[in-house]
Amino acid sequence: MHSRDVAVATITWARTEPEAVLLERSLDALLSLGLPLFVTNRGVDASFLDQLRCRPNLHLAGGTQPGLVGQVRESVTRATQLGTRFVLYTEPDKLHFFETGLYDFIERAPDDDDVGIVMASRSPDALMTFPPMQQYTEGVVNELCRQIIGGAADYCYGPFLMRSCLAPHLQQLPDDLGWGWRPAIFRAARRCGLQVTHVASDYTCPDDQRFEDEEERNHRLRQLTQNVRGLVD
Repeated sequence: MHSRDVAVATITWARTEPEAVLLERSLDALLSLGLPLFVTNRGVDASFLDQLRCRPNLHLAGGTQPGLVGQVRESVTRATQLGTRFVLYTEPDKLHFFETGLYDFIERAPDDDDVGIVMASRSPDALMTFPPMQQYTEGVVNELCRQIIGGAADYCYGPFLMRSCLAPHLQQLPDDLGWGWRPAIFRAARRCGLQVTHVASDYTCPDDQRFEDEEERNHRLRQLTQNVRGLVD
């Protein structure tokens, strides 16, 4: 795939100053590739928003729709208005991936007319570097997606390319679906007769994210229930 065929959509919510600094570094890494970047922000940190507005090629909007699904819906919809064939959706905290893996991922991604989704997929060895609860819950999701959507892959890492024509399906998703929006849009692609495929690489867990506490384990369990719902709705 050529980068000219891609616009990037992401979401931000800087709840603390260190989080704001990390998000700014991540977004700068994304912008360094020269791709148009559409960001929908949640929160009212004026300093953080001023920093984002200073960055060329970054198109910023405040979230006007409720919850995670609303943020994603708004960001992806705005990105498709640029007219590129694909939108790269990613969470904004993938700094290591942006710096070392994103360009290769886009280059290796197929762009045939029947391709709807291309996921960045962790190799089995890379998945083993993530915390135990995350490995377990995402392993369950990956197996369910294999059985329902078809194809063994890592459906949970995060970044994926989506054909722009699939964006209207986001409008039909429940506002409270949470992270279940991802498998829901993968299923929508298959129902449209489009391929859901992946590019695998050694996307390992950053060192500072390898620890999990009770809050993090609960977060993974909530994500599991939301992903299951996304496969059912």
